[in-house]
Amino acid sequence: AVLTVLIAVPATASPTRRARVATRFIVSMQKPNGSFATGLSPVGTAADAVISLVAARRGRDAIRLATSYLERQVDKGNVGDIGLASKVVMAAVAAGANPKRFGGENLIKDIRSTQQPDGRFGESTPVFHHALAMLALVAAGTPPSPPAADWLASAQCDDGGWQFTEPATEADDEHCFNADMGSDFFTSDTNTTSLAVQALAVAPGTLEPGVDPFTFFELARDPIRGGWGYSHELTLTDANSTALVL
Repeated sequence: AVLTVLIAVPATASPTRRARVATRFIVSMQKPNGSFATGLSPVGTAADAVISLVAARRGRDAIRLATSYLERQVDKGNVGDIGLASKVVMAAVAAGANPKRFGGENLIKDIRSTQQPDGRFGESTPVFHHALAMLALVAAGTPPSPPAADWLASAQCDDGGWQFTEPATEADDEHCFNADMGSDFFTSDTNTTSLAVQALAVAPGTLEPGVDPFTFFELARDPIRGGWGYSHELTLTDANSTALVL
């Protein structure tokens, strides 16, 4: 069964009021074990929930319960990829925990140990997860080395955005689409571009992107509703993409 909670918010409500109502919805979706009702990654969703609740300064008990859930998942080895580990690091920092001693693991050491000679975290880690890793290290007070930022900057597509999976190549068009690859399902998108911009803004020794990413954001903006969709092709406003761009 799926429980839907509808909470009316006055049209004139302030951003603070809207955030507080939204946190009530998040808390209402929490399960007794600390995770949240979702069809997505339970670990990633719990980490996102912790960060949002801390930012809203609401849901202290829910934060504590979710943080304990994340610690248990780390202890059980259920946080296997770099993207998830990075989200957990940011959630731990937000909740006041130490990511170097979280669930019996040093998550910072784990992330750093994957860095390749070219700066990429992991041999084939998606660009999206690489940006998360950079943000996690900065959040933990241990910024990544300059090669990590250099690799991310060089991964930019010619339209100013970044795509979820791989860096741009000479075979790609301006949106990082390769027509010769029948399995190329990813092009530049607002979500990855948002994380890349944030990571390059806070990491040391960054290279300036080749094209202003805000050019891409304008390209991908919903011309009717004013928000953002996932890509330049899917411009229909959605809350997740709009929040990340903002």
